[in-house]
Amino acid sequence: LRNNDGQWVEDDVALRELVTKYYKDLFTETNDRNIIFSMKYGFKPLEAEVASNLDREVGNDEIKEALFDMGAWKAPGPDGYPAGFYQKNWSIVDTKLNEFVRQVWQ
Repeated sequence: LRNNDGQWVEDDVALRELVTKYYKDLFTETNDRNIIFSMKYGFKPLEAEVASNLDREVGNDEIKEALFDMGAWKAPGPDGYPAGFYQKNWSIVDTKLNEFVRQVWQ
């Protein structure tokens, strides 16, 4: 890797410091790049009707539809299971999954 001065960094300790500093700077709130990114790609405010829909309770049919609209074997979720696992085992997991989604939604 090259440092900010354009010099190659080959030492393990120096590389670790360079990478750590890069990501620390990248994800620091006061970083100008984050400010520019958020201004350039900012989101428009939600309309009142759309915003009010965020407060409504999610129904079982809506949860099932969202799950079955996902690509079954694309990428696993944070629990390590792809959507296809839940789709294939819907009759077993539906009650617990619906409860979980509603709990997260609150």
